[in-house]
Amino acid sequence: MTTGITSEKINEFYQGMLDSVNAINTLVKETWGPDKQDTIDSHILHLVTMSNMDVWTTEDMTPINEAIIAGRNA
Repeated sequence: MTTGITSEKINEFYQGMLDSVNAINTLVKETWGPDKQDTIDSHILHLVTMSNMDVWTTEDMTPINEAIIAGRNA
């Protein structure tokens, strides 16, 4: 784990990732304009970047991985 990052900060990171998960899960169900995939891609980039950080301990990455797959298949 990266030193200097508190468990509170890790929790903030994780909650932010779950926000992107929720956004992707909502967006893949909606039908709207050409910006939809750009928005999904932005959330995917956030999830991939954050999940590659060396800070995670016991956080469940299942919803993150599932949202990445769902977004890529949208």
